[in-house]
Amino acid sequence: MKVAFYTLGCKLNFCETLFMEEQFRRKGWSVVEFAQKADVYIVNTCCVTATAEAKSRKAVRRAKRRNPKSLVTAVGCYPEAYPEEVSKVAEADFVVGNAEKPKLSELVEMRRRNELPRVCIRGLMDQPSFYSVPVTSYHRARAC
Repeated sequence: MKVAFYTLGCKLNFCETLFMEEQFRRKGWSVVEFAQKADVYIVNTCCVTATAEAKSRKAVRRAKRRNPKSLVTAVGCYPEAYPEEVSKVAEADFVVGNAEKPKLSELVEMRRRNELPRVCIRGLMDQPSFYSVPVTSYHRARAC
């Protein structure tokens, strides 16, 4: 199985994307470039500006055009802040918030088996504690 990632926003999002990539690799997935055909696309979104929101929607739509049979997942701040708005993006097959990032690979597999609803947001501020992001490799000079 192939998974591709697209990240918008802050340094933390880039660090979390590396963490999510490692989750998938540990499960035997191949991580490919976003421009390639993949079985799953993960768009790590941002909502700090209207432009970031528009770029997030555009990335989701671009992924679905690249492979209409893929599972396109919108994750992060944009779904967390505006779940109803992101839910209206028809090309988003799975919509999850920030709190789901630590177990995203498991959740994606569950969604692929139709064991989870399309929208799965627990709410980061409702969580009793924050999660750690142990990353062992970096694609940038500074991951975080």
